[in-house]
Amino acid sequence: MLAHSARLPGDARSLAQSFATWLDDSLDPSHRTGSVAPVFSENESSIFLDSARAVLLIRTGLLAGNVAALVPLLGLGKKEDLSRALNANSTSLWRWARDNKPLPGQTVEQILRTMQLTLFAAEVFGGVEAARQWLHKPHPSLDGMAPIDYADNEFGAQKVRGMLAGLKYGGVA
Repeated sequence: MLAHSARLPGDARSLAQSFATWLDDSLDPSHRTGSVAPVFSENESSIFLDSARAVLLIRTGLLAGNVAALVPLLGLGKKEDLSRALNANSTSLWRWARDNKPLPGQTVEQILRTMQLTLFAAEVFGGVEAARQWLHKPHPSLDGMAPIDYADNEFGAQKVRGMLAGLKYGGVA
């Protein structure tokens, strides 16, 4: 559970809790070992992903059964947008979801990366809707791609995080 901070928008905190619930619901019961530690933590100005917990989720895996619930959580318009955001083959993703198969580690990593970027953007822009608008709008610094699409790998995500940090700390993006 996240502790409340006056400097963070409540909708970002609520979104982090929704992400954490989705992750807990998607854990493979055969890999569940006792209590589930919080995925997201909060300090006075930020919500952040616990890296040790993220590594554990990537290694143990998540089931794809409720992957469609990520569409509204990530502010995507339709199911097809999810496969693009996760850099996953659409046919495979929805077959895994139908059969409630384990998601590949790289897909779990991309889910976590996208959640992390969405929360950072919400912190920078002061709310989830403003963050989603920025994340989904093509940007000239990203070869005309939307930040959410550009961040489909770690190198792209680093650039998007850098842009967000520039906005947060007085730079331009």
